[in-house]
Amino acid sequence: MATKRGPEAWTRLGTKIRESREAQGFSRKTLSEISGVSEKSIQVAEEGREPRARWPQSLSLIEAGLGWAKGSMEHVLDGGEPSLARTESVPLFELADDGDLFNREDLSDPVNLLRQRPSPYTRSVILAQLPRQIRASLSDILRFGRRAQNHGASAKLVEEYERVVEALILDLAANGHGFEPSFEPGSLADWVRAETMDPLVRKTRAEREIAADRRRRSSLADAALLSERDAVVTVSGLASEEVLAELRKLANEVAGLSEEVRGRRHGEDDEGAE
Repeated sequence: MATKRGPEAWTRLGTKIRESREAQGFSRKTLSEISGVSEKSIQVAEEGREPRARWPQSLSLIEAGLGWAKGSMEHVLDGGEPSLARTESVPLFELADDGDLFNREDLSDPVNLLRQRPSPYTRSVILAQLPRQIRASLSDILRFGRRAQNHGASAKLVEEYERVVEALILDLAANGHGFEPSFEPGSLADWVRAETMDPLVRKTRAEREIAADRRRRSSLADAALLSERDAVVTVSGLASEEVLAELRKLANEVAGLSEEVRGRRHGEDDEGAE
């Protein structure tokens, strides 16, 4: 239960939330959009107000929005520090399906980007640019056509519906400038998959840049570890190449001694036989 911690613990958590938000350059409004909670919820959390009953879902959403690992808030309440969520498996906003990077000019024209690189990931780039209110209702809209068809609706009407849905999405993303729809039957399934992909999960540019910075730092750390592993090992002041040479020399000496011992044994056996 959330009420088991004292007021000082909640005040400390609120301070940590505010410090993390400000360190990342987020306003309360920005963090509310990232987390999917109201600005009021963020204000309450930062003020360190103790929840009346069970753990509020808003705190878990704020935790994720700050980029903290799951359970960090409870760790802070217990006197610890928050830790960053692992980002190894999270693709960067700039990373395309083929491993190339999107440049900023590509991202400024999402409709043309989709024509050039049609994929669920590119669609996620486009969805991330839609207004928050549209994103909130998008899931049911994308799935309505197929659900209706499962209950007997005309397949032709469903195809027309899905064509219009994609047209509206791209029209919104292109700021109403118009375009030629590129719908093919079944492609709304790619939009459905795009809902669960980055960058839609990380909806603001600031959050995407923070994720990119974390990935770069992680890559640098991995490179440093690899270079340390590949470095020349020293034993008692000797480099690894020198150690191997000494070991080979020692092995040859042991082999020579073994041959000498076997020779002596054979000689003793021959004398005994006489």
